[in-house]
Order: sequence, then C-alpha cells, then structure tokens
Amino acid sequence: MAGLAVAGLVGGRHCGPEAPAAGSSRVPAEALPRALMLALRRFGPSWVRFLRGHLADPRLSPERLQLLGVLAQADEPLIMRQITTLLGTTPRAVTSLVDGLERDGLVVRTRHPTDRRAVLVGLADAGRQLLQEASQGFAEAARLFDVLDEGDQRVLLGLLGRLTAHLGGDADDPFCGPPG
Repeated sequence: MAGLAVAGLVGGRHCGPEAPAAGSSRVPAEALPRALMLALRRFGPSWVRFLRGHLADPRLSPERLQLLGVLAQADEPLIMRQITTLLGTTPRAVTSLVDGLERDGLVVRTRHPTDRRAVLVGLADAGRQLLQEASQGFAEAARLFDVLDEGDQRVLLGLLGRLTAHLGGDADDPFCGPPG
C-alpha cells in the first residue's frame, strides 16, 4: 500500500504531494468551517504518527520533545511553574511529563535553594544526548513541508499563528497554547 501511495494512486484517487486537498475548491462557503475542523482533526494524529516515526526513540513524544527543548534552551533549571507557562499547558500535564522524563533519566528534579515550595527541573546528560540524536530525525520529519513551496509554508505558518493567537496562545509560537 505504501508503494501505491508513493506512486500517487490509492484506491483510484490521486494521493501524491501534488494532489489538491480533497475537494477543497468544491466545498461550499457555509461548509468551510466544518471541513477545516475535520481536516485539522485528521491532520493532527497523522502528523504525530509521522513525527514519532522519524524520532526513532520510543521515549520521545512531541510533548516530551518540546519540554526537553525548553529545558535545553534555558540557562539554568526551571521552576515547574515556568515550564507550565512556557509550554502553555496545565501544571498536571507538566508534572506528568516531568515524572516520566525523570523516570527515564532524562531530567533531574531538585529543590529550589531559597523557595521551599518550588521544584527545579533541569536537563540530565542523557536528555541532552537524546535531544542531539533526535535532531536528525526531526530534520527528516520537517521535510514533510517540502511539498509546499516557500510561499505556501509562510502562509500556513501565518494562518496557524493567527488561529493560535485567537485561541489565546503565542502567535509567534504555533506550538504553545494558553495556560490552564
């Protein structure tokens, strides 16, 4: 089946990278919002599967990769509350991610030296190594967007940014949503 998809034909339909979105020009204007929601619903899980297939390490998910990336960019360990804000998610989600990453030896938790209530999270050497290994797979996964020319990529990035901002997220970072 994969060979047929590469050749461009699956079940008599053109499915190659040059194929137009299924019936996108035939969708009546009043049906566009529903069609967009369904298209995003289909794309999301497909993108996650595609990305996981290129990351090769079963310990990595897009969420874990994002948290490790945030820690790698920080000059020092971060307070859990900071991570929650940077990821635009809930404290419970961050705790769950950190628990798993700590269990896998990829992050280290320590007590804050001056605030007894705060916990610091830093990148362990194994986490740093895993990020380096994942960068090649991530670069391979990014080639998905080669089916779009530069102009289309910029339009897509702008549209995703606008939608993210409308939802209360950071328009400059389409991966971050609103906290809470």
